[in-house]
Amino acid sequence: TLLICPPSSESSGFVSCEKMLSFSDKQITASGITLFIRPRGDATSTIDWDDLSLQFVTGSVEELLVDPTLHDCWGDLISEGAEILVTSHTLDFTDSQVASASGMTADGNIFLTSSITNPTSGPDDFTVEVALLSRRITVEASSDSSIGGHFIVMHTPDVNQTIRGVQIKGFGQQGTLGRYPIHFHMCGNVYGSVVSKNVIRDSHQRCLVVHGTDALLIEDNVAYNNFGHCFVLEDGGEVDNVFRNNLGALSKKVS
Repeated sequence: TLLICPPSSESSGFVSCEKMLSFSDKQITASGITLFIRPRGDATSTIDWDDLSLQFVTGSVEELLVDPTLHDCWGDLISEGAEILVTSHTLDFTDSQVASASGMTADGNIFLTSSITNPTSGPDDFTVEVALLSRRITVEASSDSSIGGHFIVMHTPDVNQTIRGVQIKGFGQQGTLGRYPIHFHMCGNVYGSVVSKNVIRDSHQRCLVVHGTDALLIEDNVAYNNFGHCFVLEDGGEVDNVFRNNLGALSKKVS
């Protein structure tokens, strides 16, 4: 049952009732949909069907509107077919969506080449985050197994390190201690070091791990579809590290 209207009578006249319906991608692409309407508990009453109307409001999303200030940073990559992440709008973290984009206007309108499900369909839903998954520099593991590459900065106190604007894909070695996509290991004080605007994707083990390292800035990074805890202080004795404006989505439990 999609909708039950209040009862009407000769004295009350017509009644008004309406409901917003959300259709799945399969329903939207169907050749036809049949809607059954009948009086509740009464098969003989006459109903004036002329007052029945159906209006298509929205369907799959093929455009996104984001902050126009992102155009200078995102525009060129999107015009080359970048991928866009839309985080889950429900209590189910697996409802995040990824779509390819073909262009972006100066006022922040992103055109998608593959549609996504409308992410605002009910009162219990959440506002989504939209992130750019593509980068001009990609470091990708060659194997499809759970043993990927790893990137470690170790024993470099008082040395400024900058890791910025890189996509790290398929890294992490599941089950092997210390083998993560980005790992600062026993570096001591690294004040001035920055890890920012990177994408960590499809990691087999964690995302960014800070171990025995202090005063590191981790900012504006995106992590998607990874196994294990994502942004980690390993021992808890690390101090003065700053995690700011980072996004993690579809972080999965290691089986």
